[in-house]
Amino acid sequence: METATQYMFATFATMLGYWVRLWRRAQLLGQPTLRTRFVPFRSRAWSSDMLWSSYFWKSIQFSKWNSEHGEYPPIHWKGILNMKDPFSLASYPLLIFDVAPATIIEIGAFNGGSATWLADMMEIQGIDGRVYSHDINVDRITATHPRVQFKWANSRDLSSFDADFLTSLPHPWIVIEDAHSNVYNLLRYFNEMMKPGDYLVVEDTVHRPKYDELRKFMLEQGENFLVDTRYTDLFGYNVTWHPNGYFRKML
Repeated sequence: METATQYMFATFATMLGYWVRLWRRAQLLGQPTLRTRFVPFRSRAWSSDMLWSSYFWKSIQFSKWNSEHGEYPPIHWKGILNMKDPFSLASYPLLIFDVAPATIIEIGAFNGGSATWLADMMEIQGIDGRVYSHDINVDRITATHPRVQFKWANSRDLSSFDADFLTSLPHPWIVIEDAHSNVYNLLRYFNEMMKPGDYLVVEDTVHRPKYDELRKFMLEQGENFLVDTRYTDLFGYNVTWHPNGYFRKML
């Protein structure tokens, strides 16, 4: 009986996925093709080729946090929490190689594991870049790295960011928004300092409230930023924890 039930569920999931993909492609009729790398945000649907389930969602979240038992999560870097989903773990090294950033600006450090990982990814690939990671609670940061500087900032108070220091940093930049707070205003703030060729990554846009803030910002921008589908669609249409969340600044 268990095998028959599993078979029926798998068949249903396959059929559901087929219809979801048909529905999404119908939404995109007349828009840039899936083979176009840089496309306007407005041409993209908030949908994905992934077959979502509560088990899948909870498994990804658990692998990042594993807070249920107060343990380190399965995903770590050098023993330090690195709260990245499996899609980001594949995409960021490719993005770093592609951009060769002189500066990575991270908003949301937690305990510094991701900043350390990003710095190591640059070093491994022979890129002479630095990471500047910001958080409202610097006391919980345990990581150290010669290429990383941790700085206090409150994303709800944009004046807490050192604008003079930021504007002095060399380009190209990769700006990573992972604070989940005041997203719309934060993106407007960093937009003023970014230059053509810089990249913006807005993480965790699987959460609709955060996606809505991103959407508000991007619809104001026109083609100032374009979605880089090389990273959003690496494993299929928006098969990422950051749907429509990888951008190249064009203007």
